[in-house]
Amino acid sequence: MSLSSKSQFQTSHSGQQLSIGWLGLGTAGTQVKINYSKIQYELDFKTQEFSIVSKWGSLIDSLSLGYGAITSGTGSATVSGVEYQTTTVSGSTMHLSLGWEFWGMFEFLLGYRQEDAAFKNFSYGSTTLSEPVQIKPKLLLIGLGFSF
Repeated sequence: MSLSSKSQFQTSHSGQQLSIGWLGLGTAGTQVKINYSKIQYELDFKTQEFSIVSKWGSLIDSLSLGYGAITSGTGSATVSGVEYQTTTVSGSTMHLSLGWEFWGMFEFLLGYRQEDAAFKNFSYGSTTLSEPVQIKPKLLLIGLGFSF
């Protein structure tokens, strides 16, 4: 199937992390919608993540480097009104975030996140799409943390 190079791409992301000392553990979820003229994708995946957190004291209060693995997900591909579905997804994530504390208990977070997810085995009845879908979203992270 020939896909038009014109597409609409929409991503939403949410996540949380608990850090104790230098160790951070978290979860995240990403939803992606891609609309081509002949096919539409809705892709969703969850990750478990591990981070190393470094407390600084000068210009930046904290630095977090993390890696995660995709643990579950779903995907749908709609072609000519037929919706093919899959739960076969794999991949990983990496992130870097900086934190600045304010008012003694809050932290403003700014970061970058790169994800790599592969969805395959889209099927409808006994028909399976032969082409896997690989996405590599790059996200700017802005968040608010609570220090305790």
